[in-house]
Amino acid sequence: MNRTRQRGIKWILSLLAICGMLFTHGAAVAQDGYPITPQPDGCTVEPRTVEEVQALFMHATPIAETDLPPSVVVPTGNPADLAAIQGVTETIHEAFACLNGNAYFNFFSLLTDSALTTNFYWVGEMMASGEIPQEFLTPEAQPEEYQQTIIAISSISRLTADGRVGAIVVSIDPTSSSMEPRAMFLILTLVGDRWLVDEVIEFSV
Repeated sequence: MNRTRQRGIKWILSLLAICGMLFTHGAAVAQDGYPITPQPDGCTVEPRTVEEVQALFMHATPIAETDLPPSVVVPTGNPADLAAIQGVTETIHEAFACLNGNAYFNFFSLLTDSALTTNFYWVGEMMASGEIPQEFLTPEAQPEEYQQTIIAISSISRLTADGRVGAIVVSIDPTSSSMEPRAMFLILTLVGDRWLVDEVIEFSV
């Protein structure tokens, strides 16, 4: 492992420690068994249909990248219960499994409509052009050396404002030019019996 990557991982671990304190030691750092590379066969959620996604973006308000805020305040909360921790962790694992399988329409099923239209506005642009890449329609798994790995899931907490659940996720994407660990704060909401990603806040390393 090169020194740059080592520094990045040390920075991420420090972030996890700080966030653990901010979240009132809340909800455990889910580190047992990590790092883990979720395999594509773990992506079992039913995919959204092309028509469903097209209709969603047709009625969505476009958000340009320049309109995204330069900084946000990460909400805090209290320790999540074990059922929420398990459900949130399962969703995060499956989301990475779908990404590693290039199963984007399955991945979209793990996002709320708001998360999909806000964080993946480029999908709307692609849909509007009418040219959907074939790999979106008949996905093939990423080669093992290009699959994303979860380093840690931390601070799974019930947010005091609205009852949703927040979690810090640290991962490495081998297709990234920097190969630096990436930290995200995900906010998930319970829809039926499944936790769906509702907001994505990325940290800069």
